[in-house]
Amino acid sequence: MDMQRISRWIGGFLGGALLALSAVALAPLAAADDQQAPPPAEQGRPGPRRGFGPGRSGPGPFMGMMGMMGIPGLDLSDAQREQIKAIRDRHAEEIRPLAERAQAGHKALADATLANPVDVNQLRVTANEVGAAEGELAFARAQVQAEVLTVLTPAQREQMAARRKEMEQRRSQMQERRGRRGGGPPTL
Repeated sequence: MDMQRISRWIGGFLGGALLALSAVALAPLAAADDQQAPPPAEQGRPGPRRGFGPGRSGPGPFMGMMGMMGIPGLDLSDAQREQIKAIRDRHAEEIRPLAERAQAGHKALADATLANPVDVNQLRVTANEVGAAEGELAFARAQVQAEVLTVLTPAQREQMAARRKEMEQRRSQMQERRGRRGGGPPTL
């Protein structure tokens, strides 16, 4: 195996690991954001569907965590809100192209899997590129989160840690229920 291939493999692995850690760290905030206000359709007006895919709004490059001027459930002061907004604004131009690159990579990977015949080598190269893009995006998001956490008080950080623990418990309960029903990821 040549060094370029090894470094791509390691980059993809590290990128995936960073993405997984980022998702675990940010999931409680995204879930808390969803629980704060009813969706637009429940407010009596139509709105975009949440999630990913055609016609869906998705959480955007900040994965919902940064969709806050305040972190839902935490009583932020006006000064904290302004600091968080400044952090978001400062990093938005960095994160947006990374998110677009990762999204384009996922599309290229999906397109490559539909090719007839499938070129396994091209799939590997494209998957490694997606892993590298996701890794860079996860790292940028983690940097933003680290900066945002410096704005919070120790009590607010403890509240966030408690929420994270609750979300992890809910996630494991859902996985356990899914396992009992025989559910799992869809197969092709």
